[in-house]
Amino acid sequence: MKQDEGTGNPYANIGEDDDRERVFVTRNSPFSGEVHTLEIPCSPTAYRDYMAGKTGMIQEALPNVPAELREFILTGITPEEWDKYIGSDDEPEEEIVETNTNGDELHHLDDPMPREGES
Repeated sequence: MKQDEGTGNPYANIGEDDDRERVFVTRNSPFSGEVHTLEIPCSPTAYRDYMAGKTGMIQEALPNVPAELREFILTGITPEEWDKYIGSDDEPEEEIVETNTNGDELHHLDDPMPREGES
């Protein structure tokens, strides 16, 4: 494994010790200040091109890299820190029901109106 000079990123190491295409990226956590290195499953060429600004947004440049690892590349936030400090999208959202001053539920124009007897 060697440090990659082609990305302009002193914290990217390209894995060349086996047949798997991968990049090791090291970032400082904005939450804890700790240094983390994660293995990113992508082509070293695709990573270099993204870091050099040769491709579009990260989700277009590295579409096969999971979103949580793309977030780590961008911000240094690990998947565990994301869940701890920001939360997961897996959590159900609380439903908010709008009511008028009489307590009657309001309906939006694109919502079907309840039929008589339905609430």
